[in-house]
Amino acid sequence: MVASRGKSFDVRSVDHRVFRCEVRQKVKVAIKRETPVAVGDDVLFTGQDDGTGAIDKVLPRRSTFSRPAKGGETATRQVIAANLDQLVIIGSVVSPPLKTGLIDRFIIAGRVGQMAPVIVINKVDLDESD
Repeated sequence: MVASRGKSFDVRSVDHRVFRCEVRQKVKVAIKRETPVAVGDDVLFTGQDDGTGAIDKVLPRRSTFSRPAKGGETATRQVIAANLDQLVIIGSVVSPPLKTGLIDRFIIAGRVGQMAPVIVINKVDLDESD
C-alpha cells in the first residue's frame, strides 16, 4: 500500500498500476488493537477495471512505526507506517532547537516496532557553544 487517503488507500499492484481501494469489513474486524491498514503494508486486494478495488487481507508486518491512540489502554495503536527497513531520526542543533525528548520517543517507537533507529544530528556548524 502506497498512500492513505481518509477511508481509501492507494495500492500498487505487481505490474505497477495504482488502485484506489477501500478496506473490507472483515479486514477491519480481523486486526485488533492496531490500525488495520497502514502505508507500507503488503496486502492482497481485488482490483477493478476502473482503477478501484478492495483490500481483502493485510499480510504480516515485518516492522511498524506507531504511537498510542487516544483513549488509553483500550484504544488501538495508530500505525503510521509498516514494513520499514530503517528508521532515521533527524534533529537540528540550533534551528529548530534539538528536542531530546522527541528523539527519545522516536527511539522507543522504533525499538518497539522492530527497527534499529539511526540518529542524525544536523546543522552542528551553527552551534556557537562548546
